[in-house]
Amino acid sequence: MNWATCEARQNQLASAWQHFSEAAALLEPGDDRAAFVHGQIRSLARRLPRLTLRLALGAPAGARVMRAGTELGAASLGVPTPVDPGELELLVVCAGRQTRRTLVTVLEAEQVEVTLEAGSAVAATPLAPRQPP
Repeated sequence: MNWATCEARQNQLASAWQHFSEAAALLEPGDDRAAFVHGQIRSLARRLPRLTLRLALGAPAGARVMRAGTELGAASLGVPTPVDPGELELLVVCAGRQTRRTLVTVLEAEQVEVTLEAGSAVAATPLAPRQPP
């Protein structure tokens, strides 16, 4: 709860919301801190920005989406996900293509949808013929 309180003060809303939710799950019935924790969860939920990411139609098979260095699985795409407000770096990584980098700024309580494109194809470099020994 202390950690979540600090995160909320630093405007790390999604992180604070997650940690308060984890704390709520650990509280025993009748714990006198429950009212505080549940109040924080409700308050933060109203302020949470949510980001929905999609891959563009026609994206190559095997294209991977990365946010803050973490790969997002297919189940995370198309779903509004709580994020901390601020600038987010999104990458689309795919074999045979340049990595496509997109920066998105998300504000408090904002709902943002982003469709991500794969990078352009990497030109194949022809191999030089081998010289006999």
